[in-house]
Formats: sequence, C-alpha cells, structure tokens
Amino acid sequence: MSPVIATLLLVFLTVLIAAILLILCSGMTNISLSSPEPVPEILDIQSIHHENHLGQLTLASRLYVVHKGREPEPVFQMQNGRFSYVIKEYGPIILSDYRAEIYVNGVKKNVFISTLQGSDFIPTSHYGVKLLGGTGVRGTEWSSGQWAWIDLKDQMISEGDVVTLEIIRKSDGKVVSRSTETAPEIVRS
Repeated sequence: MSPVIATLLLVFLTVLIAAILLILCSGMTNISLSSPEPVPEILDIQSIHHENHLGQLTLASRLYVVHKGREPEPVFQMQNGRFSYVIKEYGPIILSDYRAEIYVNGVKKNVFISTLQGSDFIPTSHYGVKLLGGTGVRGTEWSSGQWAWIDLKDQMISEGDVVTLEIIRKSDGKVVSRSTETAPEIVRS
C-alpha cells in the first residue's frame, strides 16, 4: 500500500471516529431548538382589590394570591421517551428561598419583596408594599390551597391595568411562577 493511500485512510478513520464520538456525546447535552418551556402559574392572582380592608375605595392595589397546587387540565408532554397526557402538580414553595417582582402594564414596579416569608418581611411603603399576609406566608412553606394578599402602595394599580406577579428563586434568578390578571373596573356608588 502506498504512503498516500495509507495517509488518506488514516485521516478518514480519524474523521469517522470523531463524528461517532460527537454523535454519542451530543446525547449527553441538552441541545434544544424548540422554544423554552413556558413559566407555570403556581401562585395565581385570584383577584385585585381597589378597596382597603374596611371596604373604602382607596385604590388600595391589593392582590389576592392562591397556590394552585396543580393544573386544572392535563398537558401533553414527553415522559419516559413517549408522549402522554400528564396533570402537572406543584409542591410547596419554601418561603425564604423566593422573592417576588410585580409588573403593571409590562413595566416593572419599584416593589421590593425580598422574601415570601411573612415573619421576615418588613413592610414599608418606601418599597411599594404595605402588607404581606395570609395562610400561605406563615410558617416555612406555601402549600396547595393556601392564600395570601399583597397590599401594594395605594394607587399603584388602577382599573384596567394588567398586573403580573413573578416568583423568582433566589439561588439562580429563575422565574418559577408567573401570573397575570387585569384589574377590575372601579365601582363607584
């Protein structure tokens, strides 16, 4: 065999082995050309109130939030190498591991909620939040069915505003829950 053919054969075998290794290693990494998975709505804004706790119209900007626990409808997803319908369930949220951000009409508001832990939360209108309370923010976990209210600074939300609540994991900054609700019209009597 001539040295030229031997060299070409050696180059061909090297490229072939490199291609096989590339194919084998590509299965170990998560290369996805599809769109990222949508952010679930674990904590759901149930309602927005313009009245204070006494029922007086003050444009109170109070959000009533509930931990959904699970999706109401099954979703179509791949599981164990095949597609199936799955009902997504959400476990409790460890309160001290998360923070919240609020957007009104797509604009991030100057609202500082550095923890969902009710006992550690320091209410101050300087940070846009007056109160954080309810069964969901007591203890260490916010479990399915538990609720809370976030009482924002008065007049932060007005009728027809689109309000988004994002719950963010502190360790990596990932948004783990996103809920959007439109503020109701103000009923004047």
